[in-house]
Amino acid sequence: MGTGVPGEPADADVPGEGDAAEPCPDDGLACTEVLRDEEGDCITVLQPGFCLIGGACWFAFQPEPELPCFFCVPDLDAGAFVAYQGLACDDGDPCTSGDVCGPEGECSPGVPTDCNDLNADTVQWRATPGDGTTGDLYQYYGERWPGATCEPAAPGCQWAVYSIMVSGTCGPLYGFLEAALAGNLLVGGGPLGTAPLYLVFGSLRILVMVQAARVEVTLSLAGGGSVGQGGLAGGVNKQSLLAAVEAAPADQFPPPLLRDIVLQYVTLYLQPDLDLDHDGSPKSVSLGVPFTLVSGEIVGPLGRLADTAFSPFVAQSTFARLTGY
Repeated sequence: MGTGVPGEPADADVPGEGDAAEPCPDDGLACTEVLRDEEGDCITVLQPGFCLIGGACWFAFQPEPELPCFFCVPDLDAGAFVAYQGLACDDGDPCTSGDVCGPEGECSPGVPTDCNDLNADTVQWRATPGDGTTGDLYQYYGERWPGATCEPAAPGCQWAVYSIMVSGTCGPLYGFLEAALAGNLLVGGGPLGTAPLYLVFGSLRILVMVQAARVEVTLSLAGGGSVGQGGLAGGVNKQSLLAAVEAAPADQFPPPLLRDIVLQYVTLYLQPDLDLDHDGSPKSVSLGVPFTLVSGEIVGPLGRLADTAFSPFVAQSTFARLTGY
């Protein structure tokens, strides 16, 4: 708008003044920036590496939730999911690995695998016998004992625990003391509880610590052992999570979940909602992981090196298979 004094013609519009100098309203999207063009009109600029689909932000090579072989590919179409051949997918069959997207957006099965081998996606909880109402609940990570052919989902399978999770031969490093059993509900942890959790990216494992960790399990007896359903809940400090991902080797992240993309996802979409240090500022992100339980035996420690010697021991245990991965 021009300026002037009463009785004199108004001055011409001055660039940069008036409406054109007002900031454009924010559209509330993390992947866009609203700017004024040369004519002073507000325009939306999409940040590099993102798609804007259905009014929501998607990072590069993020899959469509219901169609695992359709991705956000900004270089092809930043406004729609597109089929992209050659990227990794999951055909829903646990007995295949290396599934890959085909030219028409189909997920083609990979090579057959040993369905009994759960590798590091298995977490073991060992309950110490107590007075029937309380006991210590320990957490281990490991895999089926070498040479064992038992079905992990069935009671009685033999397990080896990673040496990084124990002190000495079998002393646990992590767990919940004085877990309580009331009826068929087992509860452990709370505001002071901590639990290790591995983030799985292909063959890469990234360890993070869950704070204010709590576990609840609904138990029942079957075949002389315990089975049930449960969940692990707590919070992970966002800055610690970012640091753990950034410290992992970039070349070990499987496409499309490249390290930079994972960092972008954590930065944009995981907003802290827990104030675990009680300073009035949330710094941690809440999470929950469901699991199922079966009975089994811890047979011995398992090192990460091929020449690690075994020192077998046997303990009756209850195991929980994480189902949230």
